[in-house]
Amino acid sequence: MIGKVLEWVQGAHPVFYFGLLMLAGLGVPVSEDGLAIWAGGLLGRGENPYPPYQYVIALYLGAIMSDMLTFSIGRLTQHSLGQRIQDILFKDPRKIEKAMVTIRKYGDKAGFIQRLSIGARLPITFFSGYSGIHPLKFMLGTALGACITLPIQLGVGYAMRNQIAQALDFLNEYGGIVAILILTTLGFVVYRKIFASEDPPGGAEA
Repeated sequence: MIGKVLEWVQGAHPVFYFGLLMLAGLGVPVSEDGLAIWAGGLLGRGENPYPPYQYVIALYLGAIMSDMLTFSIGRLTQHSLGQRIQDILFKDPRKIEKAMVTIRKYGDKAGFIQRLSIGARLPITFFSGYSGIHPLKFMLGTALGACITLPIQLGVGYAMRNQIAQALDFLNEYGGIVAILILTTLGFVVYRKIFASEDPPGGAEA
């Protein structure tokens, strides 16, 4: 799928990147990571027909608004349509349970955590909305998380600008490992720095 998508975005205006990410928010299998890595390679090779800041803005806003679209669908389908939408989007019950574990563990911070979760963003985001997490807190979390993930995605593309196909193949095959070794490690360092001070000293009382 990513190969066909990249054929479409060759030379396209950055608004097209934004549109593709919004489709991803609806469950269309468009890889945000692959799209951003591709854009990083494009900028690294100087093949971008538009200013670099336009790509950055389109990808950043696209990531946030895509997440909020998925979140809103989850929120709107809490009742009668919820089970039907869930059955359509998520065939694997293990992904559902993994998402719910993350949400129960991190609560209002799930927006930040899902940004660091390659391959699990959609279910975590959907069920965050479904579970009633506050939309503003979720959006702030995803906006902060995107400040971490987008530079990494663009940086990988820039560094591998002449081997972009290999970078995308590696992402397809080992995306989970990349998340664990890079995004998760870096993300949780930032998470601890920002949110640890909110926890009461000594933890919760029994």
